[in-house]
Amino acid sequence: MSSWSFADLSVANSPFLHALAASALPKITDYSGPELANIARAVAVMGFGHEPLMASIAPSASPKIPEMSARHLADMSWSYATLEVNDVPLLAAISSAALDTMHEFSSVEMTNLAWA
Repeated sequence: MSSWSFADLSVANSPFLHALAASALPKITDYSGPELANIARAVAVMGFGHEPLMASIAPSASPKIPEMSARHLADMSWSYATLEVNDVPLLAAISSAALDTMHEFSSVEMTNLAWA
């Protein structure tokens, strides 16, 4: 997905980002857990708090948390915290999964998870 490319380049083109978010919404359930984490991180890096997108990622991501690596769990929680989106069920599911995979977290991932 091109959202990560734009986030990596720190390109904040609002019309493009709104169009990208709008195109992702109808197929949000088709994305894998890692893809959802990458989308969340991309919009958070750019400070693009698209509420409908973030609200749709959470229920789609929760059942896919077992697919996510430590990095994806940390990125997802960091993204929601950065954008100040408080999705208690998602964060509880991430916390539960993190307990089982704590040994896989790098120091940066652990810090991001704790901060979130």
